[in-house]
This record gives sequence, C-alpha cells and structure tokens, in this order.
Amino acid sequence: MLGLRLFPCLELLAQRLICTLLNAFRRPQIIWCFVGMIAVLCTLALVDYPSLELLIVLLSVAILLANLGPGVLNMVYPNELFPTRMRASGVGFAGSISRIGAIFLGGVCVSYNS
Repeated sequence: MLGLRLFPCLELLAQRLICTLLNAFRRPQIIWCFVGMIAVLCTLALVDYPSLELLIVLLSVAILLANLGPGVLNMVYPNELFPTRMRASGVGFAGSISRIGAIFLGGVCVSYNS
C-alpha cells in the first residue's frame, strides 16, 4: 500500500528533474549547434575555390550539427503549434516552392556548365 502512494510521488520528482535538466542543457545545445552551422557555412561561403576535402569536411560538420542540435524539431513543432488546415497549406506551399526552385536551379546549373 505504501508503494502505491510513494511511486507517484517519486515519478513526479523524476519528471521534474528530467524537465529541469532538459531545459538546462537542451536549449543551449540547440543554440550552439545553430552558431556552429552558421560558422561552418559562412566559412564555406568565404572560401573562393574550396578543395573537395574541405567541402566534404565542412558539409559533414554542418550536417552533423544540424542533426545534433535542432534535428527533427522542425517536424515536431509545427504539429504542436499550427492547426491542420494551416499546416497542410504550408506543406503544400513549401513543396511547390521547392519544386520551382529545383527547376530554376537545374536550369542555372545546365546553362552554367554549357
């Protein structure tokens, strides 16, 4: 009987501790990963003719930081923040813009290589 009363209290304490730790460490991790991505991508933008090795290293670090920090939060937050109709319209708009961008970029790359 004592266990039935004690367990919920311990569970509440554990949840409070976990939430405190997540708030203390997760947010700075996300912020520093964004700062790292900015630094890596700015470095990549400032180098005139990067070697293949440099490209591989910088893009690998950028992808590592993108997955380490924000990760899938950009897929989780919209589900919690926006209603379904607005979310569906946003996904459709983003999909159409990405297709237009791919067509435009494909044309630019083909004309650039010719």
